[in-house]
Amino acid sequence: MRVPFIAYWPGMIAPGCEGDGLIDLTDFLNTSLALVGKSGAIPSERYIDGIDQSSFLLADKGESLRDAVFMYSENNLMALRWMEYKIHFKVMQQHAPRRNLDQTTVSDVGMSPWVYNLYTDPKEQASSGHSRFEWGLPQALKRVQRHLATFADYPSTDIGLGKP
Repeated sequence: MRVPFIAYWPGMIAPGCEGDGLIDLTDFLNTSLALVGKSGAIPSERYIDGIDQSSFLLADKGESLRDAVFMYSENNLMALRWMEYKIHFKVMQQHAPRRNLDQTTVSDVGMSPWVYNLYTDPKEQASSGHSRFEWGLPQALKRVQRHLATFADYPSTDIGLGKP
């Protein structure tokens, strides 16, 4: 899920600014409300996973305030994007060409997460796994534990998109 994000706002965002910091779709609510001076309108009775990224967008050398992005398929935590790494805990396996979701299953990756350095392997072809990521795995797993702990106070809600 590496998709370019382009922001254009003459007089507010300097032309030609580039960054490789993380931003997530969930940040749009918080950032939009902050930009119009309505940060207090963010609901407090539910967990909002967004971060105000207005400083990232507006400062000439802005830095993202997002440390990690968590990727899901339905209720399955599939992967974590952290720094220049993508760490897969589960993967989608397609069992028939051009059948996409019809014949695809979610599978665990095995004993060690699959780890890709997206700067050197943007197509995620060769996992560096435990052999070159021993230093980062404990830190990545701490982020996952903190993220999953939010579900204790704010459990997932069935909004009708699941299987019948």
